[in-house]
Amino acid sequence: MNLACLLGIIASAAVLAFASLGGAGAGSLGSWLGARAYAHFGWLGVGAVLALLAAIALARHLASSPATGHPRATVATQNT
Repeated sequence: MNLACLLGIIASAAVLAFASLGGAGAGSLGSWLGARAYAHFGWLGVGAVLALLAAIALARHLASSPATGHPRATVATQNT
């Protein structure tokens, strides 16, 4: 039972994260995506969706600058 509760909390956090990015439409998309994953693949599908979302969030975090939160600027090297 504890694992089921934990997974529910994680799923809720993912839905809230999407809602904060784009309003009600993104929250609805998160709910729909989780429901579709559960309908087709059960809890394994929900876990896979959450793992994918976590990987995207980590990639975005690693690509942003620590001070500003904006994407890091690439420095072009000049060969002269």
